Amino acid sequence: MSTRGNRKSGFARVVLAAALLSAPLLVGTAQALPICNNGTDCRSMLIGDAEDLIAALQAGVLAGYAERDARSPIQDLQEAVRRFQEAPKKELITYCAGAAKEDDRAMKKLARAAKAIEKLLGKSLAPPSLFPLTQEMVGDLIATVTQAADEVQAVLGSVTSQIESCRSRLTKAQGYFTANKLGKAADSAQRGYDTIRDPGCEVSMRSCTASFSPDLIDSDVDTDTDFEFTPSPEAPSCKAELLVNGVSLGGGLVTPCEPISFTRTYDSFVTDYSLSVGDTFTVKYLRSNDTPACQASVTLVAP
Repeated sequence: MSTRGNRKSGFARVVLAAALLSAPLLVGTAQALPICNNGTDCRSMLIGDAEDLIAALQAGVLAGYAERDARSPIQDLQEAVRRFQEAPKKELITYCAGAAKEDDRAMKKLARAAKAIEKLLGKSLAPPSLFPLTQEMVGDLIATVTQAADEVQAVLGSVTSQIESCRSRLTKAQGYFTANKLGKAADSAQRGYDTIRDPGCEVSMRSCTASFSPDLIDSDVDTDTDFEFTPSPEAPSCKAELLVNGVSLGGGLVTPCEPISFTRTYDSFVTDYSLSVGDTFTVKYLRSNDTPACQASVTLVAP
């Protein structure tokens, strides 16, 4: 974190990017989008669903159902749990490619287990208590892929053919789910996720947070504001735009996509950008397809 003593050099990391106005924006290799980037902790939810089913299958064996019938779905569910647990570790190394691949493989194992359990229940080879647990897991799987589709659409800023395909498969999944065809429902949901794995990372930075704190500063002595920017980890570069009262100061600035923190004084806004009382200074970060990722603003006010 920068201190007040190096506030000038901290802000220079944004200003210095002006020298790169003519440079092309670097875009990372298209990889894939892991689940649960925003919103509900769906990965932990699906792990819990799988563990509940494993326990129920094991209890069924103790109650007299054949161990050989339970063996395959238990192994699939255990493998799904392992891959879901591995995904966050992959995020630290290759965020998109690693995590999404593990998530996708885990979903395939859940779908396979749902099909196997459905067959066992149809032949009365497993306890009836497995049905509501399988139903809950498949419902959560559909909700998870729906959340992923919403996220990809927000990142891309438009409805693509991949998103349309995913939505179509989710509609089929919901239809199967309503008809209690849980194996087909799980399979359709997983296939829906597979169609949107790649597009989400083709636009480099997917998400970020930016803030000025406080976002109102006045001309009193020692009045200043702290700026912080945190991007999603897989982006090799970021595109920033500086605005005064909503009007851009020029083309996008290409910057290294890494966390930034600095302190900025009231006087420096006046000196560097000719701001007056009532003016608002904004730093906006854009994805490589120019959809907004995050932004922060600070307004100068009278003391």
